Amino acid sequence: MIWPVPHSPLPIVRACLFAALDGVAVSTADPSTRPDEYVVLDLLPGDYPFPNVTEPRVMANCFAKSSLLGGELGSKVLGAFRNARGTFSGVEVRKCFDISGPYRLDDPKITDRVRFQVRGTFRLSTR
Repeated sequence: MIWPVPHSPLPIVRACLFAALDGVAVSTADPSTRPDEYVVLDLLPGDYPFPNVTEPRVMANCFAKSSLLGGELGSKVLGAFRNARGTFSGVEVRKCFDISGPYRLDDPKITDRVRFQVRGTFRLSTR
């Protein structure tokens, strides 16, 4: 049996969050010009339980100008993780599970924004 090459999960999760967050910038790198609020995605160790299924673990770093706004953005991301379903770039997002957050953990390199983090494991399928 030849195992399929897994899709890169961050563009799939980015598309899923972008669709749910009404104009909030979602990327995989800190923007050079920071909007008032934005989300930066990081990939954490995940799993590949079946040849056509991957379960990447994703950290969403939610940045905003205040603790109140950062907590609200973190809650929106939490809701987007809980409701993650659909097909993006030919990959089915079946669900997101093992979700934690939002919790505040400021980034020492970014002093003009607060950061809230949300983690979740996405089940992605190519079938």
